[in-house]
Amino acid sequence: MAGAGVGRARQDLLVGAAGVRDELARAETALARGRPDEAEAAVQAAQRSLAVAATVPERRELRVAARLPVLSGGIADTRRLLAAAGGLTGAGERAVAVVPHLRAGPAALLRGDRFDLDALDDAAAQAKGMVAELEAARAQLQEVKGGPLEPGVDETRRWALGQLDGALGRARPLAATLDALPAALGVGEPRRYLVVLARPAGGTPWPPGRSSWTRASSTWARPTTCSPWPCATPAPRPASPPPARPCCGPPGPGDGPAPTP
Repeated sequence: MAGAGVGRARQDLLVGAAGVRDELARAETALARGRPDEAEAAVQAAQRSLAVAATVPERRELRVAARLPVLSGGIADTRRLLAAAGGLTGAGERAVAVVPHLRAGPAALLRGDRFDLDALDDAAAQAKGMVAELEAARAQLQEVKGGPLEPGVDETRRWALGQLDGALGRARPLAATLDALPAALGVGEPRRYLVVLARPAGGTPWPPGRSSWTRASSTWARPTTCSPWPCATPAPRPASPPPARPCCGPPGPGDGPAPTP
């Protein structure tokens, strides 16, 4: 009877794991297609499947099996796989929370020429939490032993590690960028940058200008020093290339007066 109970428990775990796996894959696809609501629904479905699967190791048959030398390794691997699945699901939930900040809408980071610092703080916190969840899940998977007595475990481990490595490769740069943005945007200390905009296909560059960032608000000013690039008086945020003429040296015939810095 005990053996039959362990077999049923293993089958229930495989079904639960497949549900979590399918729903997380659906959430990733939805995020890639710009459908955060669909992704959120998929993550919630994965959480429900995981909650059901997490009850299986608490069954009496498996608690007894965990004390037997031959079966204890498999039960320990099961708990690690469930913990890793929890980390993956938590990371998916955080990814869904980050997306609205990176898209146009009421929660967007950038609104006109200003950054919403509260939205930026939340996006950075969610991205850091996502990386932490993924790293914790990876640590759990690295402890999984697997082997011939645990059918399906090795395959699940390989799939999950591949998912984690891909997700970490995307999440770490995002978290680092969001973490560095406040200082780059002049939060706490104003920053100034020289910006040169190039025209496509080898055309004449747009005039350089100073971009000043103070508490995440941008202003645009014309250069105050002579530049080798063609120059004119740029609008605050030029929408089309201004007329080009040399900035340095005396004006030529028909040039008209030189621009005033």
